[in-house]
Amino acid sequence: MKIHDSLEMKQRPDGKAVIFCSRCGYEFCEATENYKKHAVYWERDLAEIPRRRPTSGDPLFVVYQEYSCPGCGVLLEVDNYCPTLDSEEEKVLWDIQIDPASLR
Repeated sequence: MKIHDSLEMKQRPDGKAVIFCSRCGYEFCEATENYKKHAVYWERDLAEIPRRRPTSGDPLFVVYQEYSCPGCGVLLEVDNYCPTLDSEEEKVLWDIQIDPASLR
């Protein structure tokens, strides 16, 4: 079952539902977990990215997060995190939550 451009969910022979990369087959985690916690994480300052500064000249208040597959490096997701507003627990957004029973 395709759940993202480069992510799929399948049931292993042992019955566990897992999330894996559809490009290289890398298995991230069980479907009940956040795949981003098992991805390669890269944090960038938006000031380093051309044309990403506010036109007002105000300082940036978000951190640019990139998540990639450890197996093949395909970019899976890009998020913005605001350290002054969000808690540390909210740093890794859980954007795809799946009911493994949907595989049956």
